[in-house]
Amino acid sequence: MKSFDDTTAISLDLPVTAGGQEYATLAMRRPRQQDQELAAQRGSYQETQEVELFALLCDVTGEVIGLLDNDDYGKLQTAFLDFLDLNAPVSASTTRDGLEKSFEDTVTYSLDIAVTHGTQTYESLTLRRARSRDQLAAGSPGGAPDAKRRRLAAHLAEVPHQVISLMDLGDYCRMWRTHTDFLS
Repeated sequence: MKSFDDTTAISLDLPVTAGGQEYATLAMRRPRQQDQELAAQRGSYQETQEVELFALLCDVTGEVIGLLDNDDYGKLQTAFLDFLDLNAPVSASTTRDGLEKSFEDTVTYSLDIAVTHGTQTYESLTLRRARSRDQLAAGSPGGAPDAKRRRLAAHLAEVPHQVISLMDLGDYCRMWRTHTDFLS
């Protein structure tokens, strides 16, 4: 069973020292969707955003990640992708009957890790088919594409946007893949 308490220990082949502390092992926690937004705020380029994301997940500074040997950095990338498990089978069902598309169509996505916001716990999300006007309702123009996508998902699922931000990143990616397949 997946949990937000999941961590992976990464043993470094070449330990690094930063701020007077030596790091021989890093512990990476399971990523949430909001971690990407925080990393994007800290790094201005995609490469630095990944460094900042790994720093957040390992609870170290970006300096520690930047000092890593390329092989050790590759271990972080592998651990991150293992958390996402993007090739896992997707648990979803649709209401589409027959070949005709309708704005009444929905897709229900079962979450691997339930999300609690306030007093409500979400074990699945049901997204309806998007209309062009939903882009406008999901937020103002401008801003990061990920933030817009989160607002759109929240709008289509009729949940607070914080629910989408608190999702496991793997669940979030698989949910969008399912919704994209559903739309085609």
